[in-house]
Amino acid sequence: MENIENFESLENISDLIREARPLYQERKQKRIQTNIILGLFLFVLPIIPINNYIQTENLLSEESIIEYQGLPTDEYGLLKVY
Repeated sequence: MENIENFESLENISDLIREARPLYQERKQKRIQTNIILGLFLFVLPIIPINNYIQTENLLSEESIIEYQGLPTDEYGLLKVY
């Protein structure tokens, strides 16, 4: 009689595991996706200040950006309009 009760409890546990398995798999997939997104975000985030520094350096140089692009400028470095 005790063996039958143990067997029934094992069946109940197996049923619970079968029922919960898709939920755990879904959580695992979401965790993996979250880690991938965070990893990409942390990889791309440091690149943005470097790019901003390069653009700022171009703005602070004494040469006009318009002149640097090859467009006609006046003595103040502004675009010359004809």
